[in-house]
Amino acid sequence: MKCEICGASPAIHCCDVRDGKATSRLLCETHAGEAGLALLDLSELFLKKYRRVVALIKATGRLPNPIEIGEELPEKPLSVQPESKPVANALAFFEALVQLVETHRRMPTDEEVAEIEKRFGTSISESIGC
Repeated sequence: MKCEICGASPAIHCCDVRDGKATSRLLCETHAGEAGLALLDLSELFLKKYRRVVALIKATGRLPNPIEIGEELPEKPLSVQPESKPVANALAFFEALVQLVETHRRMPTDEEVAEIEKRFGTSISESIGC
């Protein structure tokens, strides 16, 4: 699927119903903005969540549970060594994801996530306990 205007990867699938007639459009980020369609910046939400996971792993040396991810971080988290190789791999995995999003200011593609998972021998679902 491609943006119907320029052929770039689509960022939004817009469905509109007017006078009982449905229309559908695929638009890239640029053309969605030009059409007045606001896009939620998922990369910022992603960065906030996974920076938090990185900070919690560094502070505790283990993977955080879902409750901890929602709690406030200490003012100056301690920097401890991960308690095991899987935790160290998960930390490296999340740091690589954060770096990719910060560098490119976009969400990682499935292929990029798979490459990072392969590099560190872990996956998102394993890392967050799903």
